[in-house]
Amino acid sequence: MSIATLASLDRLRPETLLVREHKYGGIQYTLGCLPNHPQTQHLNYTAKIFERLSQAELAKDASSEGWGGRRTVGGSGWNTSSNLTPEEVIALLD
Repeated sequence: MSIATLASLDRLRPETLLVREHKYGGIQYTLGCLPNHPQTQHLNYTAKIFERLSQAELAKDASSEGWGGRRTVGGSGWNTSSNLTPEEVIALLD
């Protein structure tokens, strides 16, 4: 709700990307959405996005965990850090 007071939601992408330190070092991601964004109803990360992100992880390190989750929320593996940069993750959303 507070984001909508700063800018029109129509001018923003519906996706959100949370980047945090993984407990074993490196980074871990949570991919979510802006709940009130008009395009959120059209998001479905399970259709192709998690598969694309998992393939990119495995291309960098065959022992990586894949990405997974639900239609509008999910993330990188729990037990290993991600090999992807935030820029790579964002590029794979398109």
